[in-house]
Amino acid sequence: MIIDEIVDETLNLLGEDVDVVDMGISLSYTYCIVEGREGSALGLAHTTYDKVFHGLRSNYLPSIHEIPRLISSWKLIEKTVGLALLNAISQYILFNKRLYRNLPGKILIGKDVLDSMKIHKKSKILVIGYIRPIIKKLQERGYRNIYVVEREPPTRFEEIYSDLALPRISENIDIVFITGSVLANDTLDNILRYTEGAKKIIVGPSAQVLPQLLTKYGLYIIGSIKVEDIQRTAEIVRRAGGTRAILKYSEKYVYMR
Repeated sequence: MIIDEIVDETLNLLGEDVDVVDMGISLSYTYCIVEGREGSALGLAHTTYDKVFHGLRSNYLPSIHEIPRLISSWKLIEKTVGLALLNAISQYILFNKRLYRNLPGKILIGKDVLDSMKIHKKSKILVIGYIRPIIKKLQERGYRNIYVVEREPPTRFEEIYSDLALPRISENIDIVFITGSVLANDTLDNILRYTEGAKKIIVGPSAQVLPQLLTKYGLYIIGSIKVEDIQRTAEIVRRAGGTRAILKYSEKYVYMR
């Protein structure tokens, strides 16, 4: 699967021993902090778990060598921890080791995805995952052809469809916004297959993986965050804080191939 290939490429790019120094899981997000010669980095993943949640196998800190096992696990909570750890290493490579200076595409620090691209007013837009900030901004800017699919659609919104409808809804779509959470639940491969002809954008704190690796698979824009204050962000996550609270101590960035 794509995420497994990204894991292998990321670990090959690391080139040094990095320690996992902290990890936390809350109802909103999961975080991992890694530390190496170039300092520390924090990776995030939206917490995804089964309806029957029995926790992790053990309470020790995982090592970076366990990422392939965690990512390929059948347990969603283990996959979530694997993604948070992969994101921490990716952020370490991208910013601590300054890979962002030599990327094949363009990285815009401090920019928002919707302010970095042009969308025709008549475009048919698909949003995969209930990404409320994206949906709200699109509606405020006058876009009307917006379709939203979600694994478990909230019943209070009639215009949100189950992801079982993706094969049909995705027909003739022009632009797709994808939540970074798809990296943890093994749905990215199918999404890319059904939206082959559309311009695809992946967004959110969970999309902190090395952006040039994602663009290899047809993703056009990656929008995520760089955590600036690691300890405050970790504290927010431990207290079940959401994206808005995390953004107070982070900086958005956009990568365009």
